[in-house]
Amino acid sequence: MDAFTFGLFADPQYGDKPMHINRFYRNAPDKLAACMELFKLANVEFTVCLGDLIDGENSPFLSEQACRRMQDIVEALERPCHYVLGNHDVNGVNRHRLMDLWGFPDQNGYYAFLHKGILCIVLDTNYDADDEPYMPGKGVWDHSYVSRDQLRWLKETLAATAARTVLVFSHALLDAGEDPHIVRNASAVRDILERSGKRIAVFQGHRHSGCASVTNGIPYHTLKGMVDTEATFFGLIVTVSDSGITAEVVSPMGRERISILP
Repeated sequence: MDAFTFGLFADPQYGDKPMHINRFYRNAPDKLAACMELFKLANVEFTVCLGDLIDGENSPFLSEQACRRMQDIVEALERPCHYVLGNHDVNGVNRHRLMDLWGFPDQNGYYAFLHKGILCIVLDTNYDADDEPYMPGKGVWDHSYVSRDQLRWLKETLAATAARTVLVFSHALLDAGEDPHIVRNASAVRDILERSGKRIAVFQGHRHSGCASVTNGIPYHTLKGMVDTEATFFGLIVTVSDSGITAEVVSPMGRERISILP
């Protein structure tokens, strides 16, 4: 396979509001721009926002304006960006409007794309227990689900692909364990991934402190949130090659190389 590199970032949560609970909302554009510069130096082929590009304002209009400002910074990189819907995103802007702004292939919040023979899956974790999608003012950050239709689609998509390696991008966590950031029906998602027989790596946001785990051979890597620091930021530059999946955590303090999937 042809090796390639892509960039990941999570939870910038831009908003025109003062710092609160150690979240620096107004600083997000500058931090995102600096992160994009590091992605440019690494010559990434595409980027993925793992959700919560914005924090969500008191009106859909202001939330969309915030979204457009951040999107302009990402698009200045002149590389494709795939956006994952986050709970703050859909709480601020109608999800269908976001899908139009972000170039989703349809009006589902989830989709798949191929890149150099690797299948990439974007999930939508913004549903309630009754399969109702969260809309502005209705989202609950610690009570998220993957819809039943989406679970069926995921199973069918994995069964139909000839790709051996699969990258999964999610906002809320899919790990095993007890954590309010984990999708309530994450075990159903993991079961589908594990039964597929594919080489899979999962990348997530939502839990701003970051974390990493491995369940039944599948790594789940959660990026640190960009909003939680005044000037520092964390991004991930991922390299996919025949020898495995590796990554570099990048920030103004330097770089740290990690192995994702041998």
